[in-house]
Amino acid sequence: MTRVEVSAAARDDLERLIASHSLPGDTRERVQRSLRHLERFPLLGLALGGRWEGFRFLLGPWRWLILVYVYLEEDDRVVVVTIQDGRAGVAEGLLALPTPRGALVGTAEERERRAQQDEQVGER
Repeated sequence: MTRVEVSAAARDDLERLIASHSLPGDTRERVQRSLRHLERFPLLGLALGGRWEGFRFLLGPWRWLILVYVYLEEDDRVVVVTIQDGRAGVAEGLLALPTPRGALVGTAEERERRAQQDEQVGER
């Protein structure tokens, strides 16, 4: 099972968001639950491009909260590098790519299957 880690910078990002957005007391646990799927499906998130090439992102626990991570396959490890409010200008550069239709819809298993299919198509 893939190990999921949250970097110090991402932890700081989350603490800032909790304070600035008056998020609920269980926010850390909610984020943890959102990241839990990565233990089984480390490629679940959508791939980013441009200067964020090699990184992926998930949304959650709220659809505006962007969890950006990198999968280090050789170590079977996911590292969350930043957590951002997708409605804020700072996240603009992260999501400058179009989101494939339906990419954020369905169960975690369905999204992982679509991600694998997308990767197979890209290899051809």
